[in-house]
Amino acid sequence: AVSCQVLAGYPLPPVTLALLIASGAFVLSYVADPYFWLIKRSTGASMAQMVRGYTLPLSLLGMASFLLAAVSSLIWPQI
Repeated sequence: AVSCQVLAGYPLPPVTLALLIASGAFVLSYVADPYFWLIKRSTGASMAQMVRGYTLPLSLLGMASFLLAAVSSLIWPQI
């Protein structure tokens, strides 16, 4: 409820804000992320395999969703 009140004052559309928040959640999921270790242990992957197969794709997804948020804010500046 508090975050809704804070976000309501931002000059961006809600869809853009949601995409920006999601973008930040994806970027650089590495050794500080517990899910990184869960996947590593359950698959038996090496660190190099995890970086190539988990961290890198998530970082690319984060950057792509950030670009989508930037484009959406230009297309729909205020909804």
